[in-house]
Parts: sequence; C-alpha cells; structure tokens
Amino acid sequence: MSQMVFCRGCGQEIHETAPTCPHCGAVQHAVYAGTTGSAATAVGDEHPGFWMRVGAALIDALITYILAFIAGLVLGVTLGALGGVSDAGIEAWGALVGVLVAWVYSAGFESSPHQATPGKMALGIVVTDLNGQRIGFWRATGRHFGKIISGLILLIGYIMCAFTARKQCLHDMMAGCLLYRKR
Repeated sequence: MSQMVFCRGCGQEIHETAPTCPHCGAVQHAVYAGTTGSAATAVGDEHPGFWMRVGAALIDALITYILAFIAGLVLGVTLGALGGVSDAGIEAWGALVGVLVAWVYSAGFESSPHQATPGKMALGIVVTDLNGQRIGFWRATGRHFGKIISGLILLIGYIMCAFTARKQCLHDMMAGCLLYRKR
C-alpha cells in the first residue's frame, strides 16, 4: 500500500515514490536511477548558484574554443587547398563549424551518462529533467540553443538563476531542466 509523505522542501503532501516534489521541485531522494538503469548517480538537494555556473561555463568555453579552432583550421586549410572558395566563404564555413562544435559538445555531454559537460563535471554539477532523470539529446539541444534567448535579452535569462527558487536560468525553464550539485 502506498503512502503519502511530506516534501523535504515545501512541506506539501506528496506520494512516497515521487523523485521530486510536483509543487516546488525539491529532490526527495538522494540517489536515483538514471535512464540507463545500471548505475545510480548521487545528487544533492542543492542547486548550483550563479557564480558556480559561470565557472563551469568559462571552462567549457575554453574547451569549445580550442576544439572549434582546431576544426576550423583543418577545414580552412582543406578548403584553401581545394581552391575556388573565397576567404569570406572559408570564414562562413568556419563559423558554422564553431556553432556545430559547441552544439554537439554541449548536447552530447549533457545527455551522456555523465549528465554534464567537462566544465560542469569539474565543479560537480549535473543536468537533469524536472524529475531528476538524465535528459535526452534533443532536450539538451533545446537547452543549448535556448541559451541564445537567455543572452539576447541583455543576459537577463542567465541572471534569472540568481533569483529563482530552483536556480534555473531561462533556458533551463524552457527545456524543463534542473541543475544539481553532486554529493
């Protein structure tokens, strides 16, 4: 027989098997089984704050810049050797490669069993859906491209995480994601 319990975050009555509170989103269980079903990931109740997220973003920006530079260099040399492509064309292809590298890097790592990019891993942050489960590649893609909107509105979409209850940025809300600190 199932029981009702009280949320650890807001005190509302919820079902005992709920991984997160449907009212406030607080994680109810410290360990959950990821979508792979094999390994459990320990997450804490704490959402990383603004400056921790900035630190992870800086690490990831450095890594993606280096990867995009290498990929763009290889593409530029290849297109230059083939001839028939203007300098502006090579720059356009390089910009496209940069966008693709950043997208695959972000969405690929966040939807992987690690649930985090290397920058987030370094700071002990994982990305989950609202139920504490691993997100898929397309949700991670939506989260990644949602960052464009967070930035276009004078970075308010990013600053929001300093003031929301679950420390969500606008792109997290749009994609239905939460970030947690690992234990």
